[in-house]
Amino acid sequence: MCIELNESLNSTDNERSVKQLTELASAVHWLREQGATWSTPTKPQHPVPIDVRITGLPARITDTKVLRDSDMEIVSTTHLEQDVF
Repeated sequence: MCIELNESLNSTDNERSVKQLTELASAVHWLREQGATWSTPTKPQHPVPIDVRITGLPARITDTKVLRDSDMEIVSTTHLEQDVF
């Protein structure tokens, strides 16, 4: 239902939007009659930023190959990267 509601609210079909919102309101009303309750959402806590430092990167090997035809048009390329251990 959430996807259908989102699609209808983002479309120009007002009749579809009204139908979806009416169904949602009816469902909420029914749940409240059954005793369902909702708590007020709490404000999310933002994580504390941490200091991150990059102290070094491994050496890398990069190998690039270009295959050309007789007209010097590129036929294929291969690019290979790997860490040096």
